[in-house]
Amino acid sequence: MCWIIAPALFLSCFAVFWHAPAQDRSSANDLLFFLSSPDSPLKGYPVPLTAGVIPKRFHSHNDYAQNVPLYKALSYGASSVEADIYLVDDELLVGHTPFDLSKERTLAALYLDPLMSLIQTANEKATTGTRRGIFELAPAITLNLLIDIKTDGPSTFDKLYAALEPLRSAGYLSTYDPHTSSIKQSIITVIGTGDTPLSSVQALGSNKRRPRDIFLDAPLAKLPGDTAKVYNHTNSPLASIDFGSGVGLWWALPPVGKARIRMLVEAAHARGVQTRFWNTPIAPIWLRNYVWQMLLDEGVDWLNVDDLPAAKDF
Repeated sequence: MCWIIAPALFLSCFAVFWHAPAQDRSSANDLLFFLSSPDSPLKGYPVPLTAGVIPKRFHSHNDYAQNVPLYKALSYGASSVEADIYLVDDELLVGHTPFDLSKERTLAALYLDPLMSLIQTANEKATTGTRRGIFELAPAITLNLLIDIKTDGPSTFDKLYAALEPLRSAGYLSTYDPHTSSIKQSIITVIGTGDTPLSSVQALGSNKRRPRDIFLDAPLAKLPGDTAKVYNHTNSPLASIDFGSGVGLWWALPPVGKARIRMLVEAAHARGVQTRFWNTPIAPIWLRNYVWQMLLDEGVDWLNVDDLPAAKDF
């Protein structure tokens, strides 16, 4: 066991002197978070929420727990956000546990309606045939919207599919094209995780009335042994794994830790699927940054983050 602990102690002593906590933005920037709110007195002013923001590949984990869901993540350049949903009395409520739910915090109120408003505002002056996405500096980039289903998979999935109809009708959702066997990217790519059933995703796309515009966050651990390629780019643009089970303490022995990461990444990339490791260390800061860099060095596509300012500056 000493050969695991010794490298960790060395890294700890070294990194303490070289890694300082990331500084948050000025509180004046909080103004940006409310420009798209229906109640904002500045709603009529043409100041884009993402003005000057460079989007990056980091995922706002449990985004609804931020002091301002969605808007804060976008203002820092997060190209992926996550919402946990529960089907309660025919409503999709957002929260981490059943005790966090309230009738005001619906998926539509926190995410779907604001996204529709942001997109419509960005395209007010768009010419025919053009369509701008969320980020002003990179209008062609898609935003990943991960929906973590916490209640019964099939029924919650069906309710989610219905709730997406306004975005679907407007053509804002990425959709699987069976003729080209590829995903046609649009402004938002919806990816179901948690208890999202693979069978529900696979059932979509068989006819034009029910296009496949909800995809699956595949279990990354299963991909190396998935010789039948049940999980592939047509149903799962993303595959994820708990960092603890995928790497664990092997981060302290880089040759082994990196090899484990690389094996999973290569299995996913071979079938056109991107990767994400969740439950990565959040403290101490030197360890968080060390793990982030290790993941990026081995080709992981998305950093799973809670500290948005730190991810922006990383």
